[in-house]
Amino acid sequence: MSKTESYILQIIRHNRNYGLLFVSCVCFILIYPSIADTSISDDILIAFSTITVGAGLAAVSRHHRVARITQGFGILALLIYAFKFFTPGDFEGNDYKSFLTLGTMALFWLFNSLTIFLAVLKPAPVTLDRILGAISVYVLIGLTFFVLYLVIYLIDNQAFLITTIDGKMGVNNMFFFSFVTLTTLGYGNVVPQHPIAQSLAILQCVIGVMYIAILMASLVSSYKFPFLKDETSQM
Repeated sequence: MSKTESYILQIIRHNRNYGLLFVSCVCFILIYPSIADTSISDDILIAFSTITVGAGLAAVSRHHRVARITQGFGILALLIYAFKFFTPGDFEGNDYKSFLTLGTMALFWLFNSLTIFLAVLKPAPVTLDRILGAISVYVLIGLTFFVLYLVIYLIDNQAFLITTIDGKMGVNNMFFFSFVTLTTLGYGNVVPQHPIAQSLAILQCVIGVMYIAILMASLVSSYKFPFLKDETSQM
């Protein structure tokens, strides 16, 4: 077993609430863009979404109220993913299966991120597990907006202006645009033209800036890193 695999297993084992969700989210955003425009991209999207849904359900299993709604959407999402996986069609086709699958994705990730966000906000000691949960919420926000942008593009393929070498719009472009907007990088190679797409982009920018500036900064600054403890005890 390599050091990387060992470290990933340690994260999951010692941070049982959000460790698995964190790892699945990181793998999603690192691996999916490289295969997004291939012939297996839709199957991989369903596979990653299924893993993320499973990890998300495990993360909210100890919570109540909002978690019940999240779990309902999660179970529904798994059933629809299975239906989408075993039936022909892709996400660039304007059909009810695509809208049903993407809509369920967005609803689950929205409620999943909301449930974990409320849990992270509760007054309690700041642990690495809570920080991983907060980071997972940040990634889930990006995934939720990715799906919303994709739905807008399926409804109106002129909703976004793209400036690439081939000039073609694909699922990968929406994925890239969502996280570029969330982090407010704004490369400008994908520009929203539709008013709804523009409104969503503005909302995502505000959420991304406020989330990092307020919540993440507060959690990380309150976390007592183990290696700093060791250095302090030796002084």
